[in-house]
Amino acid sequence: MHTSIVLIALGLLNSAALESPAWKTDYDSARKTGREEQKPLAVFVGSGAKGWHRVTKEGKLAKETSQILAEDYVCVYVDANQSWGKKLASAFELPDGVGLVISDRTGRLQAFHHVGELSNEDLVRHLHRYADAERAVRTTETDSGQHVSYYPPEPPPYYYAPQPAFSYPGRSC
Repeated sequence: MHTSIVLIALGLLNSAALESPAWKTDYDSARKTGREEQKPLAVFVGSGAKGWHRVTKEGKLAKETSQILAEDYVCVYVDANQSWGKKLASAFELPDGVGLVISDRTGRLQAFHHVGELSNEDLVRHLHRYADAERAVRTTETDSGQHVSYYPPEPPPYYYAPQPAFSYPGRSC
């Protein structure tokens, strides 16, 4: 009886551990781990304790998101409230201190860069895409979404009529 309870409890703990990513805060160490494990880095930039949740519009990572991160990525959390975090956020060009950067499996190239929040649905889609071991990274992709800017209309070009080489005398007013 006791053995069954212990096995069930261990199974629940093990499944919970698989669903929760192990967050690293040392970027250099995470890059080394990523190279060794041949996993891309998922660098979440937020602020405060568990600030990685701020990257989602819903305010919390979905269960599927956590599972993908735990299985396929080396997860890095950069706290933009800390001085080292501000520097790293700036280096990643995340001016507001919220965003996501996904590396390739070597940790040398940025595969994906996003400033601001993402929906869990979009986050899952991107995580699946860049976890693919067959995906070759050549450029950094961004998900800027729809961006609308309003600018005043351009003034019409000025037209200057050419002056004739000679003129005819005309009537005056």
